[in-house]
Amino acid sequence: IFTSDLQRALKTAEAIREAQSPAPLEITKSALIREQDFGFYEGKHFFERPREGNKTGKDEAHRDNTGFKDVESKELMRDRAKLFINQHILPLMHELEDHYAVAIISHGIILGHIWRAILALFHPSKVSISNDVQAGHDGLGMEYLGGWSNTGYMELEISSKAKLFK
Repeated sequence: IFTSDLQRALKTAEAIREAQSPAPLEITKSALIREQDFGFYEGKHFFERPREGNKTGKDEAHRDNTGFKDVESKELMRDRAKLFINQHILPLMHELEDHYAVAIISHGIILGHIWRAILALFHPSKVSISNDVQAGHDGLGMEYLGGWSNTGYMELEISSKAKLFK
């Protein structure tokens, strides 16, 4: 079980661990799979944050405020997700036996980046999704399955016969 080191994810990870039989011995906490860092806007109401219209993701309105810190960029989140996959998931994939279950407990925005980092490991012809999942809404590809809810989950099966795409 891998989890963000933030409290609500840790509580969920512990509940999942306790529900398993036998329970896994440990939970691996990682700051790499924390939710997006909202910088100056962390802990503030949603309406206090900058509008999405700024294509760079950077905020100019509050830049001169004391203690200002920019919102974490999509590129930095993508890099964190890739680093997490490389450090924690790829080593497990090389140890695949008959069946290996992994749980990643994280937060909505970063989960999309984690999914795309996993998806990028495989040739597109080797990836399929269940019939009850809508992929590529609004003409986007499978890397955009939609938003992640607070109680959402994804079941992902990777065959030991799968070849990593590099």
